[in-house]
Amino acid sequence: MSPRQELLKTRIAEVVRLLNELDPYGLDPGGEGGAPADEYELEGRPMASLLLRNGGISADQVDDIWTKWFEEPLSSVVGEERIAEFVLQLQRLIGTPQMHEKQPGHSLWKACQPGTAGPIRPSRAASKE
Repeated sequence: MSPRQELLKTRIAEVVRLLNELDPYGLDPGGEGGAPADEYELEGRPMASLLLRNGGISADQVDDIWTKWFEEPLSSVVGEERIAEFVLQLQRLIGTPQMHEKQPGHSLWKACQPGTAGPIRPSRAASKE
């Protein structure tokens, strides 16, 4: 297996793990009496691919992928706050968040705009206290 294929395989596993933790339909993937551990792999593959190809993924892209499989956006299933957190977790798989891909109207995009109470990193002064 090439290094790129190995990286894609690893990234898919990480995305599936995050989807299993999110568990939007309460299927308990991998749990006793739950769905198979790879329940969300078909949805996770294109998400992982976008992460690798584009260096990031947006909530809009996640919603598009989810809608292809379930005829409803993931944000409608889990809510804006949970989709924003999920996208941040996906971004952490590759490093820095790609906020430029967000579209106005989504909570993550709004949270990163100047003058909002979005994701704020503690200042060095605050971390010394």
